[in-house]
Amino acid sequence: MIFSTHGSVRLIVLGMGIWLGALVGCGDDAHTEDISQAAVANLEVVDSVDDLPPCESEGELAWVKGETSARICADGKWFATASSDSVLSCEIVEFSDKNGVKVVCNGDSVGVVLNGATGKKGTDGKDGADGVNGTDCLLGETNRNSINVICGNDTTVLYMNGGAELDSEMVAVSLDTVSGVTQKGPFLSGSKVVVRELQDGRTLKQTGNTFNGKILNDLGEFRLNARTLMSQYVSLEATGYYRNEVTGENSSSELTLMAFSNVLKSKTVNINLLTHLEYERVNYLVTKKKYSVVKAKAQAQQEVFALFGIDATGFSSSEYLNIAGTSSEDGALLAFSILLQGDRSVSQLSELMTEIASDMETDGTWNDAKTRIKIADWAADADSSGRLNSIRKNVEDWKLSNMVPKFEPFVRNFWAKEYGLDTCRANRSGMVAAAKAGKRKDSKTRYICKEDSADVGEYRWVIANDFEKDIYNWKPGKDGAVKVGDVTGTKYYIYDGSIPQWRSATLVEQMLGGCVASVSSDPSKNRGFVNGFWYRCADREWQRTNAYIDSTEGWIENSDGDIKQGSVGTYLVYDESEGLWRDASENDVKLKLMGCTVNREGEYGRSRFDNRFYRCGESRDWIQVTDKAEYNTIGMVCDQDGKMVKGVFDSLSTFACDEGAWREMTADEENKGYICTISMEGMFNKDSTYICENKAARKTIIYDFEVGARNYFNPDVEYGTLKDDRDGRVYKTVKLGDQVWMAENLKFFDERTNHYLVGQTGCYKDDSTNCLKTGRLYSWYAAMDIDSKWWGCHLPEGMIESPHRGICPKGWHIPTREELTLANATANYLDFLAKNADVWPDATNKTGFSALPTGDKWGYSNMVRFWSATEKMDAYGYYAYVWMFWTDKATIYDEGGKEQYYSVRCIQDSL
Repeated sequence: MIFSTHGSVRLIVLGMGIWLGALVGCGDDAHTEDISQAAVANLEVVDSVDDLPPCESEGELAWVKGETSARICADGKWFATASSDSVLSCEIVEFSDKNGVKVVCNGDSVGVVLNGATGKKGTDGKDGADGVNGTDCLLGETNRNSINVICGNDTTVLYMNGGAELDSEMVAVSLDTVSGVTQKGPFLSGSKVVVRELQDGRTLKQTGNTFNGKILNDLGEFRLNARTLMSQYVSLEATGYYRNEVTGENSSSELTLMAFSNVLKSKTVNINLLTHLEYERVNYLVTKKKYSVVKAKAQAQQEVFALFGIDATGFSSSEYLNIAGTSSEDGALLAFSILLQGDRSVSQLSELMTEIASDMETDGTWNDAKTRIKIADWAADADSSGRLNSIRKNVEDWKLSNMVPKFEPFVRNFWAKEYGLDTCRANRSGMVAAAKAGKRKDSKTRYICKEDSADVGEYRWVIANDFEKDIYNWKPGKDGAVKVGDVTGTKYYIYDGSIPQWRSATLVEQMLGGCVASVSSDPSKNRGFVNGFWYRCADREWQRTNAYIDSTEGWIENSDGDIKQGSVGTYLVYDESEGLWRDASENDVKLKLMGCTVNREGEYGRSRFDNRFYRCGESRDWIQVTDKAEYNTIGMVCDQDGKMVKGVFDSLSTFACDEGAWREMTADEENKGYICTISMEGMFNKDSTYICENKAARKTIIYDFEVGARNYFNPDVEYGTLKDDRDGRVYKTVKLGDQVWMAENLKFFDERTNHYLVGQTGCYKDDSTNCLKTGRLYSWYAAMDIDSKWWGCHLPEGMIESPHRGICPKGWHIPTREELTLANATANYLDFLAKNADVWPDATNKTGFSALPTGDKWGYSNMVRFWSATEKMDAYGYYAYVWMFWTDKATIYDEGGKEQYYSVRCIQDSL
């Protein structure tokens, strides 16, 4: 980057990790700072370009007085440097005949300043105004629009075409890293990436220098460490497995993708299908047609996108596009990738890409019309079957970014254009057209232009249904007119003037004409006879009836739903809504219920025929009701979750209001007199015996209640106290015979001082709040405070002391089997069990020991186990004795697996 002030230039050159600062001006000490800074950076400083040493060491840097950047040695020559973060690097070069100087920026000459006739340096062919012979010309104020050249006291301004950027095809670049993403879908972690240094942008020859790396993660991201490059151009190659957008799965074999890039413009480069398909075309245009790389890449990108009818005007270069981006051009890249992938295997995809790249190399076109139409057929099928939605979901699930770019319009525009369909837009909404190419050409399939229901304002071609394609462009007809469809030739349609529009005709309408309002209201037209049956036109439908051949003359208008048998044996029902007698349905007669009429819709009744319940439905027929709650709660309002009522018809059953609807209670719920719904999750019943969990009531356990919510101690027992100096906790103690025990479970946990606790202790269901309620659960090794590496082994003599303190407070120890036995003998097992623990309803807790059913770490059981320090060994392994309390007994159990997590009660050392 170049910053200028009043004829002096402040330069920052990024090269080989070195920051150089230089002041260039007029005067004896003009070069003082650049010389000192170069010296600090261990660079050789010379007076002129002619004084540079031979270029023998690749990557060596040197500083020429008066220049704005360091020189770098590459390929036997000294080149001006520029960083990937800079865009302009300029220097003054003296003519060999001493007649003038030229200004070179990024390797290109941008102007000259001539000397006077005597060879003195000056401006525009004149002597320097200061009259000093041989005064050096220096760079003055410099920016994108102009460069000032100072010769003595004279200044020449070189204008750079209004600020146009300079372009050199060989600018040495100091590059710390190259990074980006490799995408088909994203390449998978571990895939290989290679960056190859190119000699220049005119030959694109490789220098032989490469930088190797790999994909860092399954997002396809890579980062490679680089160095100073001979030119700003590199080629990149990635090989690996990738994520398939179409299937959502990983590819079954590896794919290789290539790219050209200018790292002077950006050191972030993406590798994708576009960069790959452009590769050979760019190489051809540069090396054969002498295009600049910039021009070649722009033309190749337009040509590649044009393969699928995508206009890439204004798009960023292909290596800057990203399927995880949000722009329209990113969506075009994703669409391009999807279309090429289709249902192809990796080998088929590679073969197709090779074919396209080879065909495009010399003329920029792909002439395989047969394959193009196959791709269009696949795209059309994917669109009509909803596969594009699945593909979008696949990419969303990869979580590459917060959103997936809109690729669908590009896919749809391609297949529609290949099919010869006009662009679908708002003014063509409703247009129906046939495909002029593809597998549906000359078929009866038609496409209709519609607004996309999922993307308001966007229009797309979809397959038209029979109705849409058959009546397209039909004009209104005569009310009730029948007409056969234009495309199918088998479907019939009725013009219904009351709508007014064409609609599908029923089978009877095809024979009797349309049943429309004008026919229904005309007694001379609203009946017809076909195939041996009479029909009556009502509700735009010909309904089969016997009412016209069964005399109802003389019948009075009865109550709605009354049923009578006619003179020829048929049954008719009086329908008050129509004011006439009509055919009774089979159920009207068989179920011995009133006739199901419009006015009775929603009524319930119990049939005298089968004793079952039925409801009068919208179709004017009785429908069996199998849900007991439906007919047993008629007239009852379900306005409160958990509300319970007895059935209207089945008084022995109870029904509950659950999330706004009635349902029959289960036998278990009726026995408990309590139900659970989603809104009642975590609620207790009135006496806290049950709690709602997953829409079911279960008995409560001690862990359901907050700390201190229940008193588990015996108020008639005089308790002592124990303070654990390690964490300050205070525990109640109780005397059992001659022993003094903790009346609460140990809660101690400090992995800093007791490292054997790490990974060997826990809380019920891994919830730390449960430890506050009932104490911690310890493995035997944690309780003994010894290394768990002894699991399954006999412990060395003396490791378990007598007494053994283990994890207990000072002055207390883990009880032995004998101490457990003595304590157990002091009272009945019920006398040890805490009250208010629901699973032990008969507990007395006379001893004050207050044992709680803590279970173990992994689940709840109606028991508690306390560790002892006594081991047992048999043919099956090593165990420890535990004191175990069940709902119906207490016992000293000899098979406590040492890896299990149980409670700890400490006993006081003998005084």
